[in-house]
Amino acid sequence: MESQPSKPCNDAGRVINISLRNTGLSGTLHGFSFSSFPRLAYLDLTGSGLFGTIPPEVGLLSHLKFLFIDTNKLDGSIPPEVGQLSSMEVFFLCSNYLNGSVPPSLGNLSHISLLFIYDNLFSGFIPSDIGNSKSIFNLDLSSNQFSGPIPLFFGNLSNLKSLYLYGNSLSSPILSSLGKFKSLIDLQLNENQFTGYIPRSFGNLTSLSTLRLSKNELFGSIPDEIGKMRSLSVLDLNENQFKGVLPPSISNLTNLKELALLYNHLSGSIPPSLGNLILRELLLSGNHFAGYLPYNICQGGALEIFTVSENHFQGTIPTSVRNCTSLIRVHLNGNNLTGNISEALAIYPNLTFIDLSRNNFYGEISSNWGKCPKLDTLNVSMNNITGGIPREIGNSSQLQALDLSLNHIVGEIPKELGKLNSLTKLILRGNQRAVTLSFINKVCSSLEA
Repeated sequence: MESQPSKPCNDAGRVINISLRNTGLSGTLHGFSFSSFPRLAYLDLTGSGLFGTIPPEVGLLSHLKFLFIDTNKLDGSIPPEVGQLSSMEVFFLCSNYLNGSVPPSLGNLSHISLLFIYDNLFSGFIPSDIGNSKSIFNLDLSSNQFSGPIPLFFGNLSNLKSLYLYGNSLSSPILSSLGKFKSLIDLQLNENQFTGYIPRSFGNLTSLSTLRLSKNELFGSIPDEIGKMRSLSVLDLNENQFKGVLPPSISNLTNLKELALLYNHLSGSIPPSLGNLILRELLLSGNHFAGYLPYNICQGGALEIFTVSENHFQGTIPTSVRNCTSLIRVHLNGNNLTGNISEALAIYPNLTFIDLSRNNFYGEISSNWGKCPKLDTLNVSMNNITGGIPREIGNSSQLQALDLSLNHIVGEIPKELGKLNSLTKLILRGNQRAVTLSFINKVCSSLEA
């Protein structure tokens, strides 16, 4: 792929480069004299305030290689004459209001390498003719209203490195032929209506770094072959209908940073070897997992988002979590976890949210919560917590929500809580504590402010 010409004109004095990116021109393309620029190779009108339709005369730019008319207010359909731009290599139409079906003539762009038409209102089937453009390596059709299956001829796009089809209404099973794209690095099919199984052929995608299949209607088990995708960094299978156990082969994905399995029907225990991965995000909430949390789940010291709520986990919080200072958000609520809550957790400099509610924790609330400088939500409701409220919690200046309800907390509410100027939600019901009038007045005045 060639780069942008460095000069506006060639040696013969013909204009080859027009770059008016973000110039705020405002107007339509119908006043542009396409026939006056027969040698134009580069046209950039990104973010120029353009509106109206794309005129068919754009097909006269027979030498055009780069066309950027994204981030405008263009509407209407893509004129079929775009298919006459046989030299086109890069085509950006994204972030407009274009609609209708995509013309099959786009399949005539035999030299196209980047085709980005995302964030529009295109509908209908994706034309199979795009499969003729075998030089494409980045194809982004996301955030439109496409329906139907992925065209079979997509299997011809052997040079594809990135395929983005998320945010449409595509359906039917996912093509197993996508497993032939050994150069594929990024595959995002999330937020559609795909059904069926994850193709076992995906195990051949050994260069794939990101796989997003969330918010579809996929079912069956997660195939063992997924453990062969050794380059995988992100595996997002949230909000489908997967069932069965988590295959131990996932522990082979040594580059994995994000494992997202929220709201499926997965069951069984978590393979202990999962703790050998250096994950940043582990999202397992809303399944039927049971057993114990892997003891070494944060041994790599990188875990930031840890959510395992609404499962059937038992036992204590792993020691590695106590020492995991990288944590930002933690959801352990709705399990059968136990242990002394004052000993299970420590001081977390980056923690903003933690929910330990609806478990079997006991002991007293630790004063360490007052030493978490970014904490905005603390929920330990519906446990067996005893003792009083430590006055140190009043040092949590960012705290917005504090829920200690339905425990066995006793004693007076410390006046230091009145310093929590960001507090908007305080729930203490179902305990045995004394509330002083001065505290109520202080909290009410801070909430009103």
